[in-house]
Amino acid sequence: AIGVSSFTASHLQQLIEDGIDVLPMVNQIEVHPLYQPKETIDFCRKHGIVVEAYSPLGGGSASNAARASEGELDGTRLLLRHPSVQKVSEETGKTTAQVLLRWALQQDFMVIPRSSKPAR
Repeated sequence: AIGVSSFTASHLQQLIEDGIDVLPMVNQIEVHPLYQPKETIDFCRKHGIVVEAYSPLGGGSASNAARASEGELDGTRLLLRHPSVQKVSEETGKTTAQVLLRWALQQDFMVIPRSSKPAR
């Protein structure tokens, strides 16, 4: 089995058009409530490719939000402080991180959270 990282739907389509013998089993992409590349997710699901959410907590300073704002925004802070996420956190008694991980699992994404803190 093979996996790919950050492939868009067009990248994956190109593999098919080039006559690849084995489609990737996994596509590791940034996915969280504030960034959902629908075309890529739909393509993966249609072709049986698992979507692995490598930044389910927002991607931090390397997120798409940060790139789009030229570093002014931090995807993780945006998500962890988002009013909707905080509301669900309070209602369920779970941390905001737990709420975000649960959301990703409920979307049928494979979740690989990471932390910059060794204690986590």
